[in-house]
Amino acid sequence: MKPTTIVTRYRILALVGVLLAILFSILLFRMQLSADAEAAEEDPFASIATTNYITTIPAVRGEILDRNGQPLVSNKQVYAIRFNRSGWNSSTQNDVILSLIALLKSHGIAHTDSLPISNAPYAYTISYGSTLSTRKTFDRYLEDNEWSPEDKATDIVALMCEKYGIGSEYSDTDKRLILGVRYEMDSIGFSVLVPYTFATDVGMDVITAIKEKSYFYDGVEIVSSTSRVYEIDYAAHILGRVGKIYKEEYEVLASQGYGMNDIVGKDGAEKAFESYLRGVDGYQKLRVDSYQNVVEVLSDRAAEAGNNVILTIDSKLQKVTEDALANRIEEIKRLSEIDPDTYPADVGGGAAIMMKVDTAEVLSMASYPTYNLKTFSEDYNTLLENELTPMVNRVIGGAYPIGSVFKMVTAVAGLEEGVITPHTIINDLGRYTKYKTFQPQCWIYRQHHATHGPINVSMALRDSCNYFFYSVADELGIDTLDKWAQLFGLGIKTGIELPGEIVGQRANAASKAKVDRTAWSPGDTLTAAIGQSYSLFSPIQVCAYLSAVCNGGYYYRPHILKEVTTYDYSSVVVSVQPELVNTISMSQNTYAAVMEGMLDAAENGTAAKVFENYPMRVGGKTGSSQVASGTSHGVFAAFAPFDDPEVAVFVIVEHGGSGGNIGIIAREMFDAYFDLSTDTQKSSGLNSLGS
Repeated sequence: MKPTTIVTRYRILALVGVLLAILFSILLFRMQLSADAEAAEEDPFASIATTNYITTIPAVRGEILDRNGQPLVSNKQVYAIRFNRSGWNSSTQNDVILSLIALLKSHGIAHTDSLPISNAPYAYTISYGSTLSTRKTFDRYLEDNEWSPEDKATDIVALMCEKYGIGSEYSDTDKRLILGVRYEMDSIGFSVLVPYTFATDVGMDVITAIKEKSYFYDGVEIVSSTSRVYEIDYAAHILGRVGKIYKEEYEVLASQGYGMNDIVGKDGAEKAFESYLRGVDGYQKLRVDSYQNVVEVLSDRAAEAGNNVILTIDSKLQKVTEDALANRIEEIKRLSEIDPDTYPADVGGGAAIMMKVDTAEVLSMASYPTYNLKTFSEDYNTLLENELTPMVNRVIGGAYPIGSVFKMVTAVAGLEEGVITPHTIINDLGRYTKYKTFQPQCWIYRQHHATHGPINVSMALRDSCNYFFYSVADELGIDTLDKWAQLFGLGIKTGIELPGEIVGQRANAASKAKVDRTAWSPGDTLTAAIGQSYSLFSPIQVCAYLSAVCNGGYYYRPHILKEVTTYDYSSVVVSVQPELVNTISMSQNTYAAVMEGMLDAAENGTAAKVFENYPMRVGGKTGSSQVASGTSHGVFAAFAPFDDPEVAVFVIVEHGGSGGNIGIIAREMFDAYFDLSTDTQKSSGLNSLGS
């Protein structure tokens, strides 16, 4: 389906939603008139005193789409029950709360209750495993009321009942139900200016029941609003979620025009692009009589819908990336039972990312394990207890040694600094013996007691020869090597818009002093040359570095925002252009030598089995990064097509063994991007030699 067709469809759906909302408002108005007429007949001498109050008209939040116009997060029209302090009757408020709870329960609708006290016999349900926000909110509540956290739960319940006028006429069960709501109301700062949303997405049967007893439900409003709809089961780490503003957040957001009861982006794109998505709430200042009839609209302002955010992500490619990563990790677990020497049983989480090399647009990013935004609330405790931290976006928040994928930095540095030329031959002797106290070995010598013999830089990249890069780095020195790593953006935040990005760490004297409080040694330089030592980089940093290598030295800032439009798609508000951060000096000879090495690695070297019989020429580099405990991480970097690079891919699997173990993930990502149909089964069980 063409993007224009999708947008047209959304405009029609949006118009239908507006018309439904108008029809619903008319229905409510008629119901109100009917209920008021009945109440007037029953009590013709009722007071006609009037009251002024302000009601908020929530703005519709902008939607999130992929680069092709495919909806990722949309809205649906819902109706909510809200308490308005202006019409609140202190003498009946507890009965109103209890009645509404019973009404919702009869229709299978839950209400929010985060008071960390159980039903009678009352006991605290809060523990050291509870979420930080739950603990902080309850502690703040106790502090605001000058109650001690050392008091027993039964004492706190008694104090709360006294505060809210909940007497002995209520059962222990009813007391706890009422207290849960009163606690929620206090936690958000319920007041004339801050209404409390009691329940969302309620049906017409509930609304009708409330309207039929409107004379009883003082201060209770039915309001129209929207709720987020997640259109895909993927991209949880990218899209993020929304939620009510915490009291701590409100202290910061109040100055930006937010109300205590507002919805705000909590993470992912929802948080990153909050300023575009949020819209501007409207209001009505009304004069109402004792039956809640609107006597006069004193003033009003229409709500302004938020803007739509279009991401650089391709939703189809995102699905393939997440599935490929998850399936391969699970396959390695199964294969470890058959061949534990090749496939490690301790395989853990992983990350995969693809970006365009000439713009740094992120096309897909996957972090494993992940979670489902649709069931996040129900799954929260399970997610929190998972040792593999599924809520962390490993692509931007994971820090890893990248092993041999770093060797292109050492190669470029050596060539550009004049330590070697493309034709310089270094003889791999297996063990690097220049220093008596530290004599590292080439991987082929360690595994097979063999050497790569005399090789140049392209051959060294093809074979991932450690010995060659030890020699180059030894001549460069750590300061020069570190300078080139920095030029390629390693150990520096990329500036991707999503929250949660880490800085990482380059191997140098400063990082060693910080970690080990010891001085740098020549041996540290040797291990830094092959991506070990104190190097820790995020997958997005590595993919951006790889892009800069294969595009000839142009480092662009990675980004995930493509465009922002008005809610009706009639105009473009923001159009993001590629941002060139740095131009890295690479002569044509340097570029050709490094590219030839990565091509040879994919066709004849350590990545050859992954791309055997592949219908496109690909450049690649495998890696195996050693860690403090457990099996090495498997690392794989690649770009395609070789002759005119369009996209770069980086994949890492924690304790995945070798890069060859996980190369199939990159291959499936290329298949999806280039719309290829290849036989991945031949590659799925292969493990390439070496790093």
